[in-house]
Amino acid sequence: MKLPHVAIYTRVSTNEQAVEGISLDSQVHIVRKMLDQTFGVGMYTYELFTDPGKSGGLGPKPWDVSLRPRDRKGLWAFLQLAKQGVFTHLAATRIDRIYRDHLGFLGLCSEVLKARGIKLLLAQDQFDDSLAGRMTQGMLAEIAEFQRHQTSENIKKNLDYKKEGGFYLGTVPFGWRRETMAECGERKSNIVPVPQERDVVVRIKDMYLSGFSEQSIANTLNAERTPHKKTVARWTSNTVHLTLTSPTHAGLLRCPDGTLKPGLHHDDRFYEGSELARINGRLERNRKRLKGVAHTQPFRLFNGIVACGHCGKKLNGSFHVESPGYRCLGIGESSTGAHVYISARALEQIVVSELARIAKSEAVRPAIEHKIESLVRGQDDQLRKHLMNARNAIKDGEIHFSRIVDAIGEGVLTSQMAKKQLDALSERQAQLEMDAEVAERALTASDKRADQIRAAKTALGKFTEIWEHLTDAERREALHVSIERIEVHVQEERKWLMIKFVFEEAPVEVDVLRGAERYRTGKLDGISSLTPRELAALKHYLDGADYVKIAAFFEASLAYAATTLTTARQKLGVATVEEAAKLAEPMIRRVESQLPLFGRACRIRNVRKRLKIMEYQTLLLAAEGKSTKTISVHTRVSEDRVETLLQNALEKLERKTAIAALRRIEGDSSFLPISMTNRRRIG
Repeated sequence: MKLPHVAIYTRVSTNEQAVEGISLDSQVHIVRKMLDQTFGVGMYTYELFTDPGKSGGLGPKPWDVSLRPRDRKGLWAFLQLAKQGVFTHLAATRIDRIYRDHLGFLGLCSEVLKARGIKLLLAQDQFDDSLAGRMTQGMLAEIAEFQRHQTSENIKKNLDYKKEGGFYLGTVPFGWRRETMAECGERKSNIVPVPQERDVVVRIKDMYLSGFSEQSIANTLNAERTPHKKTVARWTSNTVHLTLTSPTHAGLLRCPDGTLKPGLHHDDRFYEGSELARINGRLERNRKRLKGVAHTQPFRLFNGIVACGHCGKKLNGSFHVESPGYRCLGIGESSTGAHVYISARALEQIVVSELARIAKSEAVRPAIEHKIESLVRGQDDQLRKHLMNARNAIKDGEIHFSRIVDAIGEGVLTSQMAKKQLDALSERQAQLEMDAEVAERALTASDKRADQIRAAKTALGKFTEIWEHLTDAERREALHVSIERIEVHVQEERKWLMIKFVFEEAPVEVDVLRGAERYRTGKLDGISSLTPRELAALKHYLDGADYVKIAAFFEASLAYAATTLTTARQKLGVATVEEAAKLAEPMIRRVESQLPLFGRACRIRNVRKRLKIMEYQTLLLAAEGKSTKTISVHTRVSEDRVETLLQNALEKLERKTAIAALRRIEGDSSFLPISMTNRRRIG
């Protein structure tokens, strides 16, 4: 006679129960006692499956085909063997030990147990195979699931109650520790700062706001072997990011609705909430910027903040063509003007002009000056706070020094232990005294800060000149700080920008010269058909210049000036140039700052002789003395293709050797591939 083979399943919900053995052993004892009564002592065999510290709501479900990381491994092992028909019975204390999920339990009964003739034995839930028994079984499964949801809801309410009281919950961030039982007494435990880690957090904040990247901060901390509580002497950009974004350091708690409010640790905060806002502001600006290789391309000043005014999508930078700019690749109908283009040079010129105008505006200037003064004066407040903290820390160090001396006299500390602590304390005291001295010297330099304020206010009137001396990174930073969004709009007769500055409530509307719309519905006519040079000639004519002066302004011949004005007159369909100028005057006044009023028209050179990227790369490798076969391996193209590319490059440059061809490129960069030429800053 074959003995019954029983699978015994036990589970507890918490790790504490599993470690202390509160429930697992007792479950096995209760089930074994039931099996002894059912089959007789020694009249059955069994295998034990256990899941300590796992919720009954976790998987796997009976129909799952793979094990997920959070699933119960013991239940998964049973299901695999049960589907092979290994067991005759499944035994547990109650239904909720197996599943606290109604569908999961019903699936187990129908798809695994009933299909293979496996009987379910429960020590504390009694029911038979009758219709009433199956109904009771389903009700117990639903009750088990209800209890799980009720427990989860009660825990959530309890956590929300603690948060409302200002208690910090969750993983303790770097810079803090959980209070001990002796420190909190009968009240709930909260978090308290760790002095050494607090200094590291403040330093990370200061470094980031002064311009360091997260990775450079991590590299600096690792080079100094600054320890981290989770990664010993090993910081990463991610751990730095978590330290920067934690609202705990500003004494705040994150509420369930996502808002921030002061917690019980607010008095021990490392810095103010305004500092956290500055950190998040810089992080948000970084998220808008370019990623990967494009981040190193300085000419993409407006990526992320310029968008199509029709479809709303951000414009894509197009810098591989002769006229770099930003264009929309939306799917809107061309008749609506959804496909728009704006020149990179024109966009920078317009935005800088508007920023200069706003800086000189009497309405906005007082607010900007007040902001500058508050920023500079705010340094004094930070210095005073830093000086006060340093002096308090020095006093605490003196008290700590006295306690160590007393401990030596009482025999609590050995000489070796005391020496180690005193050396560390002396080093810290010296550093604090140095910090206090630096802060005192800085506070006495009030005249210098006053000069800074006056210089900053004076610089507002010279915005355009200052812009020319900024680096590409500084220009991009200034644009992303001051501009919220730029929208480009195009209609049949007009093209304009809607610029939303951070410091102005209403967006600014600026007309733009037409040009380079790739998806025009038809040929433009009237004023919108005039070229920038024709509008510039009409502007000079309105100002009283004759053909001779216009030719001198354009550094061109008299015939060129006459032809330009005649063409403009014909496009507008009028008899005289004077009528044409009057008709175009409203448009001229709106876009006057964008017109090419002086200088010779810039002509693109060597368009047909520009090298392609592969031709240039092949030429470089050939100039290094590499053979056709080596170049083929390096570029992953065939040898025949390499020879063709090299021959094309030499023909375009009119040279016989690769070295001579490179020398010509060094003397005339117009032969370079257009994508390389546009890497120079152009807007």
